[in-house]
Amino acid sequence: MPDWLLMVGYVLGSAWLFGNILTWPLQHFFIFRGKKLPNGFKYTLPRPHQEYWLDTNEKGRINIWWLEAATHSKGIILYCHGNSGNLASWNPTLSFLSEQSFDLVAFDYRGYGKSVGPRSQERLYVDAEAVLRWLVQKKPDQPILLYGRSMGSTFATRVAIHPQVKLLVLETPFSSMKDLFYTYYPILPRIFYFSYPMPTTDYLKQVDVTVLVFHGTKDCVVPYRNAKKLFPYLKESDAFFRIEGGDHLDIATFERYRCEMKNKLDRLF
Repeated sequence: MPDWLLMVGYVLGSAWLFGNILTWPLQHFFIFRGKKLPNGFKYTLPRPHQEYWLDTNEKGRINIWWLEAATHSKGIILYCHGNSGNLASWNPTLSFLSEQSFDLVAFDYRGYGKSVGPRSQERLYVDAEAVLRWLVQKKPDQPILLYGRSMGSTFATRVAIHPQVKLLVLETPFSSMKDLFYTYYPILPRIFYFSYPMPTTDYLKQVDVTVLVFHGTKDCVVPYRNAKKLFPYLKESDAFFRIEGGDHLDIATFERYRCEMKNKLDRLF
C-alpha cells in the first residue's frame, strides 16, 4: 500500500477517534456547565416565591422555584434555562419575564443547583415533561407559556405539544447539538456519534402553537447561521426575530425583544 494512502488513513482515523471523544464520552463535560448548590441554599428573588421538589424516574429529584405574579396572573411561564449556572443565576431574561403579569416557574436540570440524578438525554426530557405535568396538575385552568433559552430551547420544544401550552418562545436556540458541533467544525466529516444530539428541529415539526424565536447576529455561542436552520420548520403563524448586534446573553436587553414579547403576550393572554 502506498505511503500516502497510509497517511490519509491515519489522518482520517485520528480525526474519527478525536471527534468521537468529543461527541460521545466527553460530550457532557462540554455541554453541561451547571453549578451545584447546597440543599439549604435560600434563593433571593424579587417577590414572594415558593420552592418545590419533584421526584422523577431513575433517581431524579428536581428542584423548582415558583415566583408569584405581582398582580393578577394571566398565566404561567415555565422557563427552561441554558447550559450554565443554576436557578440562582438571575439574568436579563428572568428580569423581564418577572415584570410581566405571569407566575414564573423555573427548574434545575440534574446536576444543576439542588437537582440530582444520573443524567442522559432521555432522562432530561422525561424530567421536563414531569415538571410540565406537575404544573398542569397544580393549575389545570391556567394557560402556559413555555420559554426555552439556549440549551433549554430543546426541552421547551420537546414538551410544547401539551394542550395547555399556548405559546412557545425560544431565545438563542440551536437547530440541534449535532448541527452546532459542525457549525464550529465545518470541515469535519459527519461520521461522529453524539450522546446528546438534542434535535430541536425534529420536535419543532410537532408544535402546533405559535412559536417566537429571538436570536442575535453577534451570538458567539450559538452562531446566527446555526439558528437560521430553524427557518424551514416554522409555521406561517410563527416569527423569527433577528436582533442586530445581540449576543448570547443580552437579547432581553434589546428594545425590539421587549416590544415584540409584550405585544404577543397582550394579544394571546
